Amino acid sequence: MSKAQKLLNWVDARFPLTALWESQWGKYVAPKNFNFWYFFGSLAMLVLVLQIVTGIFLTMNYKRTAP
Repeated sequence: MSKAQKLLNWVDARFPLTALWESQWGKYVAPKNFNFWYFFGSLAMLVLVLQIVTGIFLTMNYKRTAP
């Protein structure tokens, strides 16, 4: 057993991350009519969320300079 596997087992004993991954995402079967272009919808949503989050952080940390 490698060190990485031992570390994963140690973390998994305290927080069942691999079980959560398997139950939520690991055994998901994609439908037969699944198209590659559906990927871009989720990618657009991710970019929108990133823009909103970074905009909030930029707004909170903005310091006006003297004119």
